[in-house]
This record gives sequence, structure tokens and C-alpha cells, in this order.
Amino acid sequence: MLYGITWLLLIEVVGFATFVIFLSIFRTIPDKGYSISKPLGIICLSLATWLLSISEIIPATEIATILFFIGLIICSLIIGTIRVNTLKQVVKNNWRIISLTELTFLLTYLIFFCIRYLDPGINHTEQPMDFAFLNASARTITGQPLDPWFHGDTISYYYFGYWIFGTLSKISLIPTVATYNLSLVVIPAMTASSIFALTSIFLKFSRLKFDFLTISCSVFASLAAVFMGNLQGFLEFFRINSIGSSSFWQRVCIDGMQNPVINTIDSWRPTEFWWWFRSSRIINYFGPACEGQGFDYTINEFPFFSYLLGDLHPHVMVTPFLLTFIYIAYDLSKKDLTKTLGLMYWLEVALAGIMLGCVSFISMWTAPICIAIISGVYGLHWLSNTNLNPIKLGQSISLVFAMGALVLLPYLWSFQSDIGGLAKTRYQTSAIHGFIVWGPLLILSIPKIVSTFWATPISTAWKYHVSISLGVVSIPWMIRFLIPEATINSDGPSMIGFAFPITIFCFISTLTLLTLTAREGLSDGSLVFSIFSLSMFLILIPELFYVGDVYGNRMNTVFKLYYPAWILLSICGSYSAYYWLAGYIRPQKFLKYIYTFIAGLIILCAFYYPPAATMTKLSESSISGFKYSNARPTDLEISALDYAKQNISLNQGILESVGEWDSSGFISRNTGIPNLVNWPGHESQWRNSDPAIYQRAADVETIYSTENLAQAKSLLGKYDINFIYVGDLELNRYTPKQLGKFQSLGTLVFGNIGSIAIFEIDR
Repeated sequence: MLYGITWLLLIEVVGFATFVIFLSIFRTIPDKGYSISKPLGIICLSLATWLLSISEIIPATEIATILFFIGLIICSLIIGTIRVNTLKQVVKNNWRIISLTELTFLLTYLIFFCIRYLDPGINHTEQPMDFAFLNASARTITGQPLDPWFHGDTISYYYFGYWIFGTLSKISLIPTVATYNLSLVVIPAMTASSIFALTSIFLKFSRLKFDFLTISCSVFASLAAVFMGNLQGFLEFFRINSIGSSSFWQRVCIDGMQNPVINTIDSWRPTEFWWWFRSSRIINYFGPACEGQGFDYTINEFPFFSYLLGDLHPHVMVTPFLLTFIYIAYDLSKKDLTKTLGLMYWLEVALAGIMLGCVSFISMWTAPICIAIISGVYGLHWLSNTNLNPIKLGQSISLVFAMGALVLLPYLWSFQSDIGGLAKTRYQTSAIHGFIVWGPLLILSIPKIVSTFWATPISTAWKYHVSISLGVVSIPWMIRFLIPEATINSDGPSMIGFAFPITIFCFISTLTLLTLTAREGLSDGSLVFSIFSLSMFLILIPELFYVGDVYGNRMNTVFKLYYPAWILLSICGSYSAYYWLAGYIRPQKFLKYIYTFIAGLIILCAFYYPPAATMTKLSESSISGFKYSNARPTDLEISALDYAKQNISLNQGILESVGEWDSSGFISRNTGIPNLVNWPGHESQWRNSDPAIYQRAADVETIYSTENLAQAKSLLGKYDINFIYVGDLELNRYTPKQLGKFQSLGTLVFGNIGSIAIFEIDR
């Protein structure tokens, strides 16, 4: 509990200090930047420590990091003292949106603190990797964390998210085993508050009074983004209560749900523990009879699933920072580029570039999204104003990209990737699966999109706008056409059911966007349409092609593009719901009642998942990640961790048995001390299938299993390994005679022979 309060106070202090410092930049937005002050401040602190440490100017020690934090506070106090009257006036005039934004943050923080408190385990899926990278980032002082699972080399992965929360761990003095879970508390809280603020801004939140409908739709946007699930959860309710025939479930065809439950279970939620995991594995093709092994295995995670699962992965960490970038891009869209632009404008442009680099560094999959957003903003500027100076426009875009490149350059210098270009998708998403995943958000967004398209008068330049819209929408189809022919399966779902409707929505939205911008200028409405168009693109792309990787399928592309699309559609859906409920969209009364009833029912079904899944998953009660039922370390193992942290440096390395998706790498993942190799399949993905990975794995097996002292010593010297760990995994895998040789190779520095032990190799 104390850790949770300390963490909250730290985030609040960072946020308020940042709000005071950047107050002058965001003068045109109702909340004056308050909603993004927390993620923006966290980015500033983390980026400063990273750049200075990687440049070998100031090492990122605990003391140095705390001094940076103190420096942030001092700067805010100086600026706040100078501009105290302005600050008071801003708070007085905008206290409604500021207070509601803060309330959204606090309530979301409390909810997810309770969830993580009751389910703090760091023992499954990608959690060991995430925890290992967090520990490596928190302990490093050189800017490039050493890879805890590849001794002698740095992390070959976009690690800035781990660096961010490792920085906060240093400042707060909270151990990483707790900050891992606390990070999964503050991320949804910052996401919810940013979504609330952005939606309320689009809906013209009044600073003079509380507009119930505006507030309700803004709150709903936060709920949809952070708490809503897809429709799979409610289908599980149908299934456990024997609703639906065998043909119905074969038609739905979700892995693990191909058949109805024979024995009816009178329960409001499934009793099978892992049922909630299926909500992220909906899209697959099992053949026309829905049997056998799936051919199109994909991942369709959404925010609440990720928070409940507890993977501190880049796609999760990046969300509030992506929203910060969108917020800055929105503010830039409000600048009049025909007038003389002052220092504050160019500072904000530079800030947009810095955020572009940081967001890309957290998750490289968001780089093209951010590029599309900032390019769209300035492109719409150009479309809405023929008097715009093209030199000024070019300078703005160039500065954004230049600052982003400068931030990323030290990282990209040593980055390795297994990306193998683009490939055509072999299978497409069925209409049923597409609706299960996207139905709740699309049914909210469609009324505003379609009605505005229908009601917008045809402009004199309609041929020009239609041509551009067709050209833009055709880009992903042209990319698919240009990719060399590959084996395409014709037996799966056709493009007519899902890909074509998404394409049509994208065309309608883009055409309406261009028409509105040309007629009315760059308005909030046109910006929402641009967000919807981008969302449709993100959904459409995995239907046509994917980024090639070691998996050889579209799994990662679906995974990484669907996630931001969910966030963007939450804004669009709530914006559309406002206009529908406010009466700005006026279909026939009968049609409106029917549509409202159906949409409301679907939304309620989507909100079944969070409480049902949460009740299933919750089990333990401690914010420490060591407090979990199945893999709780013993007192002796915890003592081994303490010894390793205090006596083994990051450069010395430690030998541990190799595994994948298991309990291997105990010391390395909990301390950041690199072992020779672990999770070879993942390392192969990160290091472009380097054959040295599997050679290392074979050598580790040889060191542990051989009874030849000379051979073991030679291999240890080859990789400059200074310590050997013998834990439960090693004791179960190898014989006492095989492990006994380590007494002759070095000195027992922790534990006992035949039990958990650490040996230091004699050189």
C-alpha cells in the first residue's frame, strides 16, 4: 500500500511540475496541457537521463536520476513563482476540465491498483522478459542496458519504455518487483485521463458549466478505451448456459469454443480459468468445418485484456505517450500558419519531434502511425488554406522529423531487426470475427461518419476530392498488388465480408474529411474524421499484407496495429455517440430507436468481459510480484537474489540453464545480471536469427551436463562467465555428479552443495 501511495505522489509531482513549465506552450487548449503533463514529464526525465548517460556525460545512477527530478521541481518552482498570477488564472478559468481529468486519473489508478494488488504475479506469458528488461534498465548507468539473456551484448529491442519505468523506480526508491505492477497501474490511469481530455476538447467542453452529455461521452471514451472488452466475453456467457446450437458455435468458430457446453453451468461467468485469454485469440481460420489446427493464428489484444494479463510490453507502455503526441499534434493543428510564428510555436514543433522519437523508441510499430498523424495535420493545413507559405510548412515538418531522428539515432545505431520486408496475407478475417472484435466501437462510430457523408453538400472540387480519397484508400491495395506473388489460400474467408466494408468506411471518411476541410477549414470535426480514417487503415492493412518476421504470418501485424486502432476508435465512437444522443443526427424516429437499442445492447455485452474476466483471474493479495501462488520464490531463492544484486556486477555475467516460456533465467530476470542466453526463440527474433544464439544454448547445456572439467572451463572462459547458478530447475535437469564439478571449477559463494547455490569461477 505504501508503495502505491509513494508512486502516486511521484507521478502527481512530476505532472504538476511539468504543467507549470509547459503552460505557455499549450495556451489554446482548454486544459492547458494538464491532461498530458504526467506522461510528458515522465518522458522529459527519462529522455534526459538516457541521452546524458548514453553520451557518457552523466551516468544514470540513482543519485543522478534523483537530482534530475529535483531539478525539474526547482525549475517549476522558479517558473511558477514568476508566473503565479497566470497560473492562478488558468486554474480558475479551467478548473472544471482539470478537476474532471484528475478525477478520471485517480479513479482509474485506484481500480487498477486493486487489480494488481490482488493479482501481482510476474510468472507467465511475456512477463519474465518484461521484468528482465525492466531490471536491466533500472540497474544500468550507461544508457544502453545489457541484455539479461545474452551476456556481452546490449538489448536489441525497443527498450525505452523499460527505461522510463526503471527511471521512476530509481527516483521513488521502490524495488522493481513492485514498480513492475505499479507501472501497470499508472499506464491505464494516464491513458484514461488523456482520452477523457481529448474527447472533451473535441466536444467543445465548456469551461463555464458542466455539460452532462459532453462529460458523459468523454467519460465513456475513457471507459471504452481502458475498460471495455470485445464480444467474445458475452459469447462465453451464452456458451456456459447452453445457448446456441452446435452449428451456431461452429459458425462462430473461436478456438476453444467450437462446441457448446454439454452440461449446463448455472453461473454468471465461466469457471474455466483461462477462458478470458480467448478474447485475444479470436481471429483464426480452422477450415470450412471449423476443426483441426488453425491456419491464421493472430493476436487481437485490447487494452483491458493487456492490463489484466499483466504484460508490461511496449504496445502497452506506449499508449499514454502516443496520446500525448496526438494532443500536441492537435494543438499544432490550431496554429495559424499564415501569421508570424513566435518562439513558442517552434518549441512546440520541436517538442512534437521529440515525442515522435520517444514514442517510436518505446514501440517502433507506432512510428508510422505518428508520421501519418503529423503529416496529416500539416497536409490538412495545406488543404484548408491556399495562402499558406509552403516554406513555413516545410520548415515545420522538417523540424519534427529532424528532432525525432536525433532522439532515435543513438538507439538505431546498434539496433538489429529480423524484419524481412512485406508479404501478402494468406488468409483474411471473417465478417463474424471482425464484428466480434470491432462491432462495439464501429456501431458507435458509423452514425456520425455516414450521416455527415450523406449530409455534406457536394463541393465544386468533388472530382479532385474523390480522386484523392480513392488514391489514399488504394495505397494498401496497391502495396499488396506490388508484393511478389505468394501462396494465397482461397478456401478461407473472402475479402468481401470484412476487408471491403472497412475499405468503404475508409473511403467515406476520407472523402468527407477532405470536403469538410475545404469548406470549413481545419475543424475539430475534420480531425475526428482523420482519426477514424487512420483507424480504418490500421484495421485494413493486416487484411492485405503484413510485416515479415520469424513467424512468417500476420500475427504481429494484426497485434500491433489493432491496439492503437482501439484507442483511436474509442475517441471516434464517443464523439459520434454525442451527436447521436444530442439529436444532431436525425433519422426516422423508428430507425433511431431501433439503432439505439441495438447499439446499447451490444455495448452492454462488451462491458460484460471486464468484471467476469477480473473475477476469474484475481487470486492473490500483495503488490509485490514475488507474491504469487505457483512460482513464489523460497526464502533461500530470495536470499540468492539479494546476494547476486549486492555482489555480482552486470558485466560479470552468470550461467543459468536455458529455457523458453518456463522458469529458467531466475537470476537474470529478477536482477538484470546477464546470463549466457535464455529464451532463444525470442532472442532469435530480436537478433535477426543469429546462429550464435543456438550455439550458446548448446554450450550452456554442455557446461552443465559434461563431466569433463577442461571442457566446461574452456567454454566458461570463451564467454567470460564469472558465476554459475544452481537452482531448482538445474537440480531437476542435471545429476549431482554433473553439478558437483563446479566445486572444482570455482568457489561456493552462496548456498550449499546439492541445494541452491552460486559458484564463482576461479580465473
